[in-house]
Amino acid sequence: MTKMDKKFDANKVDPSNNYELLAAGWYPAQLEKSEMKKTKANDGSYLSLMFKILDGESKGRTVFTNMNLDNPNPVAVEIAERNFSALCHATGVMVVKDTEQLHGKPLQIKVTVSPAEGKYDASNDVKGYKTLEDAPDFAEKSTSEQGDDDTDTDAGDADDDVPEWLKD
Repeated sequence: MTKMDKKFDANKVDPSNNYELLAAGWYPAQLEKSEMKKTKANDGSYLSLMFKILDGESKGRTVFTNMNLDNPNPVAVEIAERNFSALCHATGVMVVKDTEQLHGKPLQIKVTVSPAEGKYDASNDVKGYKTLEDAPDFAEKSTSEQGDDDTDTDAGDADDDVPEWLKD
């Protein structure tokens, strides 16, 4: 038996939600957290990334992915470098000394669903990156939300409907 340092009252804390997987597709997101971690075999390291969804039904949800930037397998490194390059191009940051340079920059991420395998449940992963401008759905949304119809509206009102991440 483990004695807790303080009394915990579950009546005062909302239980965590068991999130369902995100559907496969493109999502507006931004990088929120990045960290280099050692591999389990301690023979390399990988970049662990956490993205936050910016809009839609999944707004606020997080998606994680890893990039094997330092690995004894040269194919794994090549794949990771290409993925990291795509992320850099999507954020417009072409030379990176610190991954925090990529944080908070809106982009599109392609979320996939990996099926359950062995002891692991099905999971989401990120398999693609592109700029917001390369996403016609969001470009159209941005234009329509800015009030391009002929109704008599106050100019400030149209901008109020545009998500913060699209205003830049």
